[in-house]
Amino acid sequence: MSNSFPTQLFEAEKQQLMDRLLEENRNGIISPADLQVLQGLVEEAEKLMMENAKNLAATADPQLIHGYGNHRRTHSEGPSYR
Repeated sequence: MSNSFPTQLFEAEKQQLMDRLLEENRNGIISPADLQVLQGLVEEAEKLMMENAKNLAATADPQLIHGYGNHRRTHSEGPSYR
């Protein structure tokens, strides 16, 4: 199984705009119109992160997800970090 998955990136221009609007929001100088733009960018970024997380989960080894902690170590196998 491949360790890579299709990653979607947030466009650099959108990221720069979001950074600027976040700074304006922190400083309390954002306009109502820009606040709406910021909210839309945040929603878009959140959707992108969720899609990337789903893609990663779909390509992950099921044993890493579902099998974690389901086995018991013996003293001869070394310490168990639980």
